[in-house]
Amino acid sequence: MLLSDVHRVAVLDLRILNLDRHAENLLLRRSSDPALAPPPDGRRLSGGAPCFHLVPIDHAYAFPPRAHGAFFEWQHWPQAKEPLSPALLDAIAGLDLDYETALLRSLGLEEPAVRTHYVATMWLKIGAAAGLTPYQLASFAAAPLPDESSLLEQVLNEIAPLEREETAWRSVLLDILRAAARLIANGRQAA
Repeated sequence: MLLSDVHRVAVLDLRILNLDRHAENLLLRRSSDPALAPPPDGRRLSGGAPCFHLVPIDHAYAFPPRAHGAFFEWQHWPQAKEPLSPALLDAIAGLDLDYETALLRSLGLEEPAVRTHYVATMWLKIGAAAGLTPYQLASFAAAPLPDESSLLEQVLNEIAPLEREETAWRSVLLDILRAAARLIANGRQAA
């Protein structure tokens, strides 16, 4: 399984806050690249195992109105503990949240789901810019235990009273997420 596949699934899940990313919602597809495909008899003389690509499926629990219950199958995989590539960091930095927010509203998503997407994607943008790995990003967004709140959910609850004042809400959100990313990044460097 390729590092880039795991990272792309991680970015997708963190953006749409998929609350149901488990092993049965990930498809392994053999590479269509002839250079990576096994020989016709199915045996390999050298070159290792065939290459598979990770394909996320089943997004029924995406764009939730609340962040409660987020779980990511890939979170504890070794690939999730590796830094994001420069190309993926550039793609994340280029995400236009104002455009996405308007698009989701035009598609009829309810305001709590739009707000949760905004917060989750803003966390991804800030955390990625701070050098956090997918594991670290997911550790903030996923609850440690099923009956507990994730740190991301706690942030959403904390800023909920400001929802009607969008400018204040966004400002407080940015301050909290930037501080969290700094703390996590500094903790990583100290370890």
